[in-house]
Amino acid sequence: MLLLKIQTLGNTVVLRCVGRLIRGEELNLLRTTALGCADSKMLILDLTDLSSIDGGGLGLLASLEQWAQDKGLHLRVQNPSPIVRQVLKVTNLDSVLEIGPATDNADTFHDSLPVEMTVQTLQPASAHN
Repeated sequence: MLLLKIQTLGNTVVLRCVGRLIRGEELNLLRTTALGCADSKMLILDLTDLSSIDGGGLGLLASLEQWAQDKGLHLRVQNPSPIVRQVLKVTNLDSVLEIGPATDNADTFHDSLPVEMTVQTLQPASAHN
């Protein structure tokens, strides 16, 4: 299951991903939510609490990077968990994506964010059943 916590901070949107980014509804949730952020200047995917990612999730990250470039949007992956960071490194996606501080700096990152203007939490529809 994937849970998204959305923070809107002026022209920046932070999508904090909690759980697993795997094929199925999880990918659709992140894709739909990210594409809905086209009016922002910066999109941060906070992967601090992402426990696993599969090939579909990796493909989505790559396609979101291309989409962001096409839209003139700055995309950054922030605080990937150690296992996710390793997968990004092994697949060479760490050379394609801008990746922010490591997990040990996660608290500093969250503490440095301005006061939240909007906060939402989303999860796949099947999780409501």
